[in-house]
Amino acid sequence: MSREELIRSLFEKSSRGLEIGPSYNPIAARRLGYQVDVLDHATADELRSKYKNEPNVDCDLIEDVDYVWSDRSLSETVGAVGIYDYILASHVIEHTPDIIGFLKECSLLLKPSGRLVLAVPDMRRCFDAFRPLTSLGGVLQAHTERRIRHSAATACDHVAYMAALDGRAGWGLGDEGDLRSAHSLEFAKFVYNRALTTTDYHDFHAWVFTPTSFRLLVSDLYAIGAIDLGEVSFQTTNAFEFITVLDTSKSVPRISRDIMLQQIRQELREVPWKT
Repeated sequence: MSREELIRSLFEKSSRGLEIGPSYNPIAARRLGYQVDVLDHATADELRSKYKNEPNVDCDLIEDVDYVWSDRSLSETVGAVGIYDYILASHVIEHTPDIIGFLKECSLLLKPSGRLVLAVPDMRRCFDAFRPLTSLGGVLQAHTERRIRHSAATACDHVAYMAALDGRAGWGLGDEGDLRSAHSLEFAKFVYNRALTTTDYHDFHAWVFTPTSFRLLVSDLYAIGAIDLGEVSFQTTNAFEFITVLDTSKSVPRISRDIMLQQIRQELREVPWKT
């Protein structure tokens, strides 16, 4: 099945859902019969205008946006809590300045039996390949600071360590090619200085994961009481992402922390390209 079919298999079409950040590629699309609200960073008209000249984008697929997310929390933006059977966020969580805040807000919006479905990029197979993995301390500090914009350090690292494999931003398992940095240090310094001198929001990958490093982060955050969501299911793919489902049923991976740390070391030894 396609990635979209795989993700859609994780929730019921008839249940009430929220899709966060579908942009021009909704997965739980209303045109397919899903009972879903849409939350994005812009209105549908603004999204259509943004992508109207992109040759690989079908703007007819952009659906009406129910909630535009800016500086307010998710629950404030939606104006309710405990109303969704599922929340779907594909390639969203890595962009959030405060990942703990995001997970807490998703938990607030979900019904007691609700589930959060996430598709997350695997740093080994995308433009994050040169970046260090996200740490527990970095995630905790971002939440303590209640970040709503990315730090200058995040902005700089996103650009300075951006990778491309034969010019591609993402690739599959076993793909080979020439892996190189995508931007100059001069541009990284410009982006860093811009972040220091403006309050405008600029989008970056704030968080970088292998499959097991994400599982470990969720487990650690749950163990220390920072979040109340635990892992229900997890699966890797042969593409540049992995997919996980979280809920409040108190499920946690039946893998020890030390074993997960060892698995992360093994994951980082896997090199699906050659230079």
